[in-house]
Amino acid sequence: MNMPTKSATDQVKHRTYRQRAASGFTLIEVLVVVAILALLLAVLLPALGRARAQGRLSSCGSHLRQIGVAMNLFATEHKGRVPRGMSRHGGTTLAEAPNWVRMVSRMFGDRANYAANFNRVRVERYEVFSCPERAREYGGVFLDFAVNSADHRGPMDLNSCQPNPTGGSWYEVEGVSRLDVWKQPSDTIYAMDAIEESWNVYDINNSWGTMKDIRLNIAAIRQPSPPSQTGFDWFDVAGGRNFPTYQDFLGNDRFPRASLKMHLGRGSNAVFVDGHVDMLRPPDPAAGKQAVHEFYMRKLGVDRKVIPGSTALTTTAMIHPCAVGDTDWRP
Repeated sequence: MNMPTKSATDQVKHRTYRQRAASGFTLIEVLVVVAILALLLAVLLPALGRARAQGRLSSCGSHLRQIGVAMNLFATEHKGRVPRGMSRHGGTTLAEAPNWVRMVSRMFGDRANYAANFNRVRVERYEVFSCPERAREYGGVFLDFAVNSADHRGPMDLNSCQPNPTGGSWYEVEGVSRLDVWKQPSDTIYAMDAIEESWNVYDINNSWGTMKDIRLNIAAIRQPSPPSQTGFDWFDVAGGRNFPTYQDFLGNDRFPRASLKMHLGRGSNAVFVDGHVDMLRPPDPAAGKQAVHEFYMRKLGVDRKVIPGSTALTTTAMIHPCAVGDTDWRP
């Protein structure tokens, strides 16, 4: 009995199937797969980048929260006082006063005195001083936060010791001050993200150009006693031009100490006086530069009665007769 034979068409189809099975994918199929993969990468990579940035944001916030814990523990142990700005001004008296960097290092077991020079605190040993987002510029641990050392009374007239929002000067609060100078602790910054390393921060004879210079020259800065005028003293926000601002704020050069938008292009982390951590989102530039200035005045705990109309930018790094900081205080 003769078996039926395949038609010529069936034989061609069978050979084509065997050839495709032997050769794998066709060129068109490979191109389609590559296009799909490229499309998936285009969709997923930004999301992955945002996820990583969110992780850095969380880590930075966690470190600020620990700084807040150190601040509140210090206040509990020292009659409601907390360290503020730090400077060489005031000589030995002030050099021996507590400062916020030493306060945090002591919480982690560093019992060295550092009274002669607060720049000698080994911040590079402690992750708590690092914000991973800011550290992307140099890939290491250093001091990445700035403390609030702005006078809550706003710009002051040196002669009358009265607030002068338009013609006065900002004076840095050095040493320690009482927590109760701030009327709204839950809305007042204690410390926040420092400005990026690449931004200019120093304008006197152009001796120091950027925060990066501080880190690169920290070994030399740690040598003098009493402390050098540079170093950790630049990681504070004394007021005026030290606020995080948009470029050419009020027509002046900007020398901020704190970052405007460190994270996700939206804002910067801060730990508040009550210990909670949040992201600060500054006003839109369209609101005007004065609105940005007043926003940070409020967040730095400046008396709201002197905020409207305040344009003073000058920050004088000295102790004046009306200083609110306890510059000769001892623990």
